[in-house]
Amino acid sequence: MEYSNTEKLANLKYDLSGSTFGLSYSLGYDHAISSNMALGIQLSLITGVLWEINRFDGTSRSIITLDKTNCQSLSRIDLLIGLRFNSK
Repeated sequence: MEYSNTEKLANLKYDLSGSTFGLSYSLGYDHAISSNMALGIQLSLITGVLWEINRFDGTSRSIITLDKTNCQSLSRIDLLIGLRFNSK
């Protein structure tokens, strides 16, 4: 999983970035509404925790190590609903 953000503080601009191992779980169901069309729904959970952030201020780079109380969650839940067309 990737993380990036730009932070501005007064006249300073910081580019923050990081990456971590993540897991994804998905569950979906399609219901046929005709011979070549289906209505589907899918629920996905994507999870990961960021323990280090790279900070670049335009001239120098630094690594910020986060402890257990300040780690950054990159988790989210996605709900997808759509039509699926099947060709024969």
